[in-house]
Amino acid sequence: MAVTDDLENIGDNVFTLLPLFHKKLLRGGDYHSVKNPPIQQYPTLGRLSWQGPTPISELARQLCISKPNMTSLIDRLVAEGKVKRLPDNKDRRIVKIAITEMGRNFMRGYKRAVKEVMKRNLSSMDEADLKTLSVSLENMKKILSKISDEGIGHG
Repeated sequence: MAVTDDLENIGDNVFTLLPLFHKKLLRGGDYHSVKNPPIQQYPTLGRLSWQGPTPISELARQLCISKPNMTSLIDRLVAEGKVKRLPDNKDRRIVKIAITEMGRNFMRGYKRAVKEVMKRNLSSMDEADLKTLSVSLENMKKILSKISDEGIGHG
């Protein structure tokens, strides 16, 4: 199989896996312990938590969100106390966004709630299937971590 075919199959599988992931692993989730904000907040807060303070325009580029939509999202997150704006020490025209402790606590609570739902939804699987899924996800994580973020949003 040629590399082009592999790339095509990967694209097809990702578009199949994402809806399946939500339908099968997250179904029946009781997220009342976590206030359910718009879906864009999760990747925004997640990226800020591991990346550190980031200019709004860079965050928008990385997450493929328009700058006006990113500004609106950041305004909501600031109002909720989940992020804060920081001036850039080198260029006062740049405003960086940083996650707050409240934002970190929110993400920890959300992660706990999602993990509990997944555990419940996967509990009927046999040990061999659980092991296969676990190893497959570890392999995906290793492979995807090798991909540079530099190419995201370009081309």
